[in-house]
Amino acid sequence: MIVIFENHGYWSVRKGMPFVWAVAQRYAHANNFFAVHQDGSLPNYIALVGGGMWLDHNTARADDAPVRGKPTVFGQAIRAGRTAKTYAEAMSGTCDLSKHGMYKVHHNPWAYFVAERSLCRRYDVSYERHFANDVRRGALPNLSLVVPHNCDNAHEPCSLGAADRWFRTHMQRVWSGPDWRSGRLLVVQTWDEDNRGDEHNRILTAFIHPSLRHQVVSKRLDLYSLSKLASQITGTAPLYHARTAPPIVGPDGLRLTPLPARVAPAPSRPVPR
Repeated sequence: MIVIFENHGYWSVRKGMPFVWAVAQRYAHANNFFAVHQDGSLPNYIALVGGGMWLDHNTARADDAPVRGKPTVFGQAIRAGRTAKTYAEAMSGTCDLSKHGMYKVHHNPWAYFVAERSLCRRYDVSYERHFANDVRRGALPNLSLVVPHNCDNAHEPCSLGAADRWFRTHMQRVWSGPDWRSGRLLVVQTWDEDNRGDEHNRILTAFIHPSLRHQVVSKRLDLYSLSKLASQITGTAPLYHARTAPPIVGPDGLRLTPLPARVAPAPSRPVPR
């Protein structure tokens, strides 16, 4: 599960989001992780799910700049017999192609990939209507992207504190569910880009899994590395630039250990002292 927020760099998050930073310290985080495009959300989202920067600007409608003839990590997973979903907060239907209210389509990248529109219409769903139920039933997909709406994601003028509280509620829900308790769920919390170049596009990325304890990954990584990880988790081939991206999991990276069933109770004290 990848949870993505908006427009804050590494040090801003450490200072302004005490819950996120505490969870990152308790489990694992990367301190040398970068977005791949400066000053524009959509290219980073497209790079994450599609392995390439097929667009270089934001749009208010997905059909204003459709990505043609390219697959996504979601589509790859589904074609390989796995499951995948996007959970987009404040989206009124499924796979909404235009922005409305607090929903911004340029934060929902699957909507832009024309060849996978039929899959998008089935599996790109409302966070409010579907997420809590999927958690309760132990039915979270093999791969998911969680997209908070345009305030809960820390986008200005909303605060880091508001996003921090949203993420606390989100994680409390996740920790209560059977997918977490089974030991099979990895949550990755990341960002689309930094504060308009203030931090050279370095972003905090946290890895939350019951096998992780106080790990820090210092090798240089980026959103293509996260795209590669998504493909590895679903047993599919990494896409385009993700093929050559540095891997997140490995001897000099994240040391992630699969756990046997039912060994991962929800943490009673998620904030270390």
